[in-house]
Amino acid sequence: MIMAFLALAFVPMTAHAEEEESTSGIDVELIGPTVLQVGVKTQYKIVATSNITGANYTWSATLGGDLGGDATASPMVGGPKASGIFYFNITAPDSAGKFNVKIVVKAVNSTANASETLKVNLKARDPVVLTATVKNAANVTVTGVPVYFYLNDDSANPVEIYNTTVTVAALSSKTVRYNWTSYDLDSGEHEIKVVIDPDSNFVTLNDDGKVSTLTIYYGVQGYGTITAWLWALVAILAVLLFFLYMRPAKRKKKKKKR
Repeated sequence: MIMAFLALAFVPMTAHAEEEESTSGIDVELIGPTVLQVGVKTQYKIVATSNITGANYTWSATLGGDLGGDATASPMVGGPKASGIFYFNITAPDSAGKFNVKIVVKAVNSTANASETLKVNLKARDPVVLTATVKNAANVTVTGVPVYFYLNDDSANPVEIYNTTVTVAALSSKTVRYNWTSYDLDSGEHEIKVVIDPDSNFVTLNDDGKVSTLTIYYGVQGYGTITAWLWALVAILAVLLFFLYMRPAKRKKKKKKR
């Protein structure tokens, strides 16, 4: 038997790139998330290509926007490098809001040089911390149990937030935790759903016995000191899940012919 507890914790927790039209012959791509968790360092990758034969590339980064002065980039320059591939980190500001990063890439060879600018809008967000604890009350270890989190505002078409698998030792528990920062919610009431083993590979109970839901509120004022941020009702929902352990059937002994 497995018992799962869903608790949604409140922690006061990819948008769009704006690229100037390239006339330089250099193409610049910034690979990484556009929604970051407040105060967290995230790695980014710059990929630059051009029609300039034998070019070496250099780059620089500048942070701007509302909270650009509260964010940091490290390093902020790099190159020269023939591959045009560079890595750097952005540490988001400690408060939620908008900022941007502007990448300037230059390509130079013995006869030509050019530069290109890419500006990407970023957001720092406080995370909604999703937590599910799965308790294995059986005497055997279970391996690869799927756990799914959904935004369940439309119950007929829930939107998957995150999924993973867990291994739970006999008579023990395992906690799954995910910091959800990529949400884009309207103000008001929303429902989060967690599902254990949605394809019923482990659990021999109907779907209602494998699901927990919790209501959260976004941008709702008048709840104590928490205003205009996500907060969660204090609730713990229990789900009883039963595992079916498939054992090979015993072979019947054949009677000896006399």
